[in-house]
Amino acid sequence: MTELGEKVSKSNNAKEWAIKVAKELFEETEGKDAFEIQEFSFGHAQDFDPEESLLKKMRSIAYDSGVKLDKIREVFGVELRDQLLKLHGVESSQLDNQSE
Repeated sequence: MTELGEKVSKSNNAKEWAIKVAKELFEETEGKDAFEIQEFSFGHAQDFDPEESLLKKMRSIAYDSGVKLDKIREVFGVELRDQLLKLHGVESSQLDNQSE
């Protein structure tokens, strides 16, 4: 993740959000491969309806960073992808080995 992504994740508690949401979405991702889980995660992050306080934080950091809100949501998608892959027992090192 980029430096901005790390900042966004930390300031918005994106990892904690992803841990909670991944448990709720686990069954929906059964049987999907890593790429499909990534696509699912990014789609969910773009479509979820955050609480007002979280949305304000997301909008503020998007403004301060000069990026669109979609870019902030992408960070949530990365965190969700990582948590779903972890729940499915896929480590990033395994993904690296599959691509060789």
